[in-house]
Amino acid sequence: MTYTNDFYTKKASDMGLRARSYFKLEEIDKKFNCIKKGQTIVDLGCAPGSWIEYCSKKTNGKANLYGVDLQAVTPFKSIKFNFIKKSAFDLKPEDLPEKIDVFLSDMAPKTTGIKNVDSNASAELVEYALSLASSYLKPGGIFIAKYLQGENFQDLNEKIKKKFNQCKTFKPKASRSFSKELFFIAFLKKL
Repeated sequence: MTYTNDFYTKKASDMGLRARSYFKLEEIDKKFNCIKKGQTIVDLGCAPGSWIEYCSKKTNGKANLYGVDLQAVTPFKSIKFNFIKKSAFDLKPEDLPEKIDVFLSDMAPKTTGIKNVDSNASAELVEYALSLASSYLKPGGIFIAKYLQGENFQDLNEKIKKKFNQCKTFKPKASRSFSKELFFIAFLKKL
Protein backbone atom coordinates (compact mmCIF):
# COMPACT_ATOMS: atom_id res chain seq x y z
CA MET A 1 0.00 0.00 0.00
CA THR A 2 1.42 3.44 -0.90
CA TYR A 3 0.53 6.75 0.64
CA THR A 4 1.54 9.32 -1.95
CA ASN A 5 -0.94 11.88 -0.58
CA ASP A 6 0.39 11.54 2.96
CA PHE A 7 1.66 14.93 4.28
CA TYR A 8 5.15 13.69 5.22
CA THR A 9 5.54 11.58 2.07
CA LYS A 10 4.68 14.62 -0.05
CA LYS A 11 6.95 16.85 2.03
CA ALA A 12 9.86 14.41 1.61
CA SER A 13 9.25 14.30 -2.14
CA ASP A 14 9.00 18.10 -2.39
CA MET A 15 12.31 18.45 -0.50
CA GLY A 16 14.03 15.79 -2.63
CA LEU A 17 14.48 13.46 0.35
CA ARG A 18 14.54 9.69 0.07
CA ALA A 19 11.72 8.92 2.50
CA ARG A 20 9.32 10.32 5.07
CA SER A 21 11.29 8.56 7.83
CA TYR A 22 13.71 11.52 7.64
CA PHE A 23 11.15 13.50 9.64
CA LYS A 24 10.83 10.81 12.31
CA LEU A 25 14.52 11.05 13.17
CA GLU A 26 14.36 14.83 12.90
CA GLU A 27 11.57 14.91 15.52
CA ILE A 28 13.42 12.49 17.79
CA ASP A 29 16.57 14.57 17.52
CA LYS A 30 14.76 17.86 18.18
CA LYS A 31 13.23 16.39 21.34
CA PHE A 32 16.27 14.49 22.67
CA ASN A 33 19.26 16.26 21.03
CA CYS A 34 21.01 13.08 19.86
CA ILE A 35 22.83 13.88 16.62
CA LYS A 36 25.95 16.09 16.76
CA LYS A 37 29.03 16.95 14.71
CA GLY A 38 31.99 14.63 15.12
CA GLN A 39 29.97 11.58 16.14
CA THR A 40 30.32 8.06 14.83
CA ILE A 41 26.79 6.95 13.94
CA VAL A 42 25.59 3.51 12.84
CA ASP A 43 22.17 3.03 11.20
CA LEU A 44 20.84 -0.54 11.04
CA GLY A 45 18.13 -1.01 8.41
CA CYS A 46 19.32 2.13 6.66
CA ALA A 47 17.69 1.70 3.22
CA PRO A 48 16.73 3.87 1.44
CA GLY A 49 19.05 6.21 3.38
CA SER A 50 16.82 8.89 4.87
CA TRP A 51 18.34 8.65 8.38
CA ILE A 52 21.84 8.86 6.86
CA GLU A 53 20.54 11.90 4.96
CA TYR A 54 19.28 13.52 8.17
CA CYS A 55 22.49 12.80 10.13
CA SER A 56 24.64 14.23 7.36
CA LYS A 57 22.53 17.38 7.07
CA LYS A 58 22.36 17.91 10.84
CA THR A 59 26.16 17.60 11.19
CA ASN A 60 27.01 19.46 7.95
CA GLY A 61 28.71 16.26 6.78
CA LYS A 62 30.92 16.20 9.86
CA ALA A 63 29.99 12.76 11.21
CA ASN A 64 31.40 9.29 10.59
CA LEU A 65 28.34 7.51 9.16
CA TYR A 66 27.78 3.76 8.73
CA GLY A 67 24.68 2.24 7.16
CA VAL A 68 23.78 -1.45 7.28
CA ASP A 69 21.06 -3.09 5.19
CA LEU A 70 20.33 -6.13 3.04
CA GLN A 71 18.89 -3.82 0.39
CA ALA A 72 21.24 -1.75 -1.71
CA VAL A 73 21.28 1.97 -1.03
CA THR A 74 21.65 4.22 -4.04
CA PRO A 75 24.78 6.32 -3.48
CA PHE A 76 24.24 9.96 -2.59
CA LYS A 77 25.77 12.67 -4.74
CA SER A 78 27.13 14.65 -1.83
CA ILE A 79 26.94 12.42 1.28
CA LYS A 80 29.80 10.13 2.20
CA PHE A 81 29.00 7.12 4.34
CA ASN A 82 30.23 3.60 4.82
CA PHE A 83 27.63 1.19 3.47
CA ILE A 84 27.65 -2.43 4.62
CA LYS A 85 25.37 -4.58 2.47
CA LYS A 86 24.42 -7.43 4.78
CA SER A 87 21.99 -8.43 7.47
CA ALA A 88 22.67 -6.92 10.89
CA PHE A 89 22.67 -10.53 12.11
CA ASP A 90 25.71 -11.24 9.91
CA LEU A 91 27.82 -8.32 11.12
CA LYS A 92 31.33 -9.15 12.27
CA PRO A 93 33.40 -7.06 14.71
CA GLU A 94 35.58 -5.78 11.87
CA ASP A 95 32.51 -4.40 10.03
CA LEU A 96 31.86 -1.66 12.58
CA PRO A 97 34.04 0.93 14.28
CA GLU A 98 35.19 0.00 17.78
CA LYS A 99 33.29 2.73 19.57
CA ILE A 100 30.06 4.33 18.43
CA ASP A 101 28.35 7.50 19.69
CA VAL A 102 24.86 6.85 18.31
CA PHE A 103 23.43 3.47 17.40
CA LEU A 104 20.24 3.73 15.30
CA SER A 105 17.94 0.88 14.36
CA ASP A 106 15.15 1.52 11.90
CA MET A 107 14.92 -2.21 11.18
CA ALA A 108 11.43 -3.58 10.66
CA PRO A 109 10.20 -7.10 10.06
CA LYS A 110 8.21 -8.12 7.03
CA THR A 111 4.76 -7.59 8.50
CA THR A 112 2.01 -10.19 8.37
CA GLY A 113 -0.87 -8.06 9.66
CA ILE A 114 -1.06 -10.30 12.74
CA LYS A 115 -0.30 -7.91 15.59
CA ASN A 116 1.47 -10.30 17.99
CA VAL A 117 3.50 -11.98 15.24
CA ASP A 118 4.65 -8.60 13.90
CA SER A 119 5.37 -7.23 17.37
CA ASN A 120 7.36 -10.32 18.38
CA ALA A 121 9.43 -10.11 15.19
CA SER A 122 10.01 -6.40 15.82
CA ALA A 123 11.05 -7.10 19.43
CA GLU A 124 13.61 -9.64 18.19
CA LEU A 125 15.14 -6.99 15.93
CA VAL A 126 15.26 -4.46 18.78
CA GLU A 127 16.86 -7.02 21.11
CA TYR A 128 19.52 -7.84 18.54
CA ALA A 129 20.23 -4.16 17.91
CA LEU A 130 20.38 -3.70 21.68
CA SER A 131 23.00 -6.44 22.00
CA LEU A 132 25.13 -4.76 19.32
CA ALA A 133 24.67 -1.32 20.86
CA SER A 134 25.64 -2.67 24.28
CA SER A 135 28.91 -3.96 22.81
CA TYR A 136 29.86 -0.95 20.70
CA LEU A 137 28.48 2.22 22.30
CA LYS A 138 30.86 4.65 23.99
CA PRO A 139 30.07 5.95 27.47
CA GLY A 140 27.52 8.71 26.92
CA GLY A 141 26.26 6.87 23.82
CA ILE A 142 22.69 6.86 22.56
CA PHE A 143 20.55 3.98 21.29
CA ILE A 144 17.45 4.66 19.16
CA ALA A 145 15.33 1.76 17.91
CA LYS A 146 12.00 1.39 16.15
CA TYR A 147 9.55 -1.07 17.71
CA LEU A 148 6.07 -2.23 16.65
CA GLN A 149 4.09 -2.18 19.89
CA GLY A 150 2.64 -5.36 21.32
CA GLU A 151 2.33 -7.52 24.41
CA ASN A 152 6.11 -7.69 24.87
CA PHE A 153 6.55 -3.92 25.30
CA GLN A 154 7.09 -4.01 29.07
CA ASP A 155 9.63 -6.83 28.89
CA LEU A 156 11.57 -5.10 26.13
CA ASN A 157 11.46 -1.76 27.96
CA GLU A 158 12.89 -3.42 31.09
CA LYS A 159 15.71 -5.06 29.11
CA ILE A 160 16.73 -1.70 27.69
CA LYS A 161 16.52 -0.02 31.11
CA LYS A 162 18.86 -2.67 32.55
CA LYS A 163 21.57 -1.77 30.04
CA PHE A 164 21.08 2.00 29.91
CA ASN A 165 20.86 4.73 32.52
CA GLN A 166 17.77 6.27 30.98
CA CYS A 167 15.19 5.05 28.47
CA LYS A 168 12.33 7.01 26.92
CA THR A 169 9.69 6.08 24.37
CA PHE A 170 8.42 8.44 21.71
CA LYS A 171 6.04 8.34 18.76
CA PRO A 172 6.87 11.09 16.26
CA LYS A 173 4.07 12.97 14.51
CA ALA A 174 5.68 11.79 11.25
CA SER A 175 4.64 8.22 12.16
CA ARG A 176 1.28 7.42 10.63
CA SER A 177 -1.52 7.72 13.19
CA PHE A 178 -2.62 4.10 12.71
CA SER A 179 0.94 2.77 12.93
CA LYS A 180 1.92 0.75 16.00
CA GLU A 181 5.51 1.97 15.77
CA LEU A 182 7.24 3.83 18.53
CA PHE A 183 10.88 4.49 19.24
CA PHE A 184 13.02 3.66 22.22
CA ILE A 185 15.59 6.34 22.98
CA ALA A 186 18.15 5.18 25.56
CA PHE A 187 21.18 6.94 27.03
CA LEU A 188 24.38 5.59 28.57
CA LYS A 189 25.96 7.58 31.37
CA LYS A 190 29.24 9.34 30.59
CA LEU A 191 32.33 8.21 32.51
